[in-house]
Amino acid sequence: MHIKVLGPGCPKCCEAERLMQSVLDETGAQATIEKVTDFEQIAKLGVFSTPAVVIDGTVKCVGKVPSKKEALAWLGHQDSTTPHNPPRPKKAKKLSFLDKHLTLWIFLSMVIGVMAAYLSHL
Repeated sequence: MHIKVLGPGCPKCCEAERLMQSVLDETGAQATIEKVTDFEQIAKLGVFSTPAVVIDGTVKCVGKVPSKKEALAWLGHQDSTTPHNPPRPKKAKKLSFLDKHLTLWIFLSMVIGVMAAYLSHL
């Protein structure tokens, strides 16, 4: 895994780099961290606000220091201090009778319209 921390070296950029290093140390994940300060290289990655974090070529965070929870998620780990509660799927709203048979209603109105036009020409 290759992690790039993009930024000119401002305090927020250094904080993002320290955060990513601490998360790597905590999880034991194998990765290299590269600090990119050249604005031309940063712009080539499509980033125009720093700090930014890029993991294996995918921009994960732009314009802010990521949270520890975000960094852990990017590395495939979960924050051990908060239990994982996946969101519950919302129950599907039941469709009304008209909505269930919408195709039938459209077909019937077309038939009625065609018949009305035919009968008006007789």
